[in-house]
Amino acid sequence: MFHYSENMPDNTNNSIRNRIILKCTDIFASRGFGKISMDEVAQSLGMSKKTIYKHFSSKEELVKSVILNFQDTTLSRIKSVLQDNTLDQHIRLVKVLEITGQQLSQIQKPILEDLKKYLPEFWKEIEERRRLILKQVYGKLLLDGKKSGIIRRDIDVDFFILMYISLVTSIVNPDVMSKISYNPAQVFHAIVKTLFTGILTDEARGKYENNYFS
Repeated sequence: MFHYSENMPDNTNNSIRNRIILKCTDIFASRGFGKISMDEVAQSLGMSKKTIYKHFSSKEELVKSVILNFQDTTLSRIKSVLQDNTLDQHIRLVKVLEITGQQLSQIQKPILEDLKKYLPEFWKEIEERRRLILKQVYGKLLLDGKKSGIIRRDIDVDFFILMYISLVTSIVNPDVMSKISYNPAQVFHAIVKTLFTGILTDEARGKYENNYFS
């Protein structure tokens, strides 16, 4: 076991907190959290439960912190792409799709099932937060894409975003995921391939098929 001083500086506290969150992200994303005890979490971290409870008052707070950090990390990575003016518009869209797919590839069915079962109100908050992020990110991408000529001019961006968000949120949820053989990343890729190829101009479609959809 590692042993920590009672009076650690803030940067050390933050480091330990972040370490706990990152480790628990790996554990919860693949196995869920319902059957994971705090003893198991402590053992995997090589620290005492007392140390964990200094940073998180309960297992519920730990789970919520892990999920919110996961969303924030994804959004931060996406924003860095959106703000990179050296990227062509079609590359920017490809990179955002890749980041979303990569993050979803870490999520397995147990975490979705546990969130809805054990933290239903928090699940609703996460769903709403996800809708807002999707609307904000992809709304900007598609409007910029229209201006740059990679998105067809006849596409109603608002309606497309509504369809896209509805598909992602309705399929990537515990009730549906428990009945299909696909994981969240595979579902996302299928949605993207089905929807996005239809709104691209002919010229842009070839670039996307080479860079992402193949």
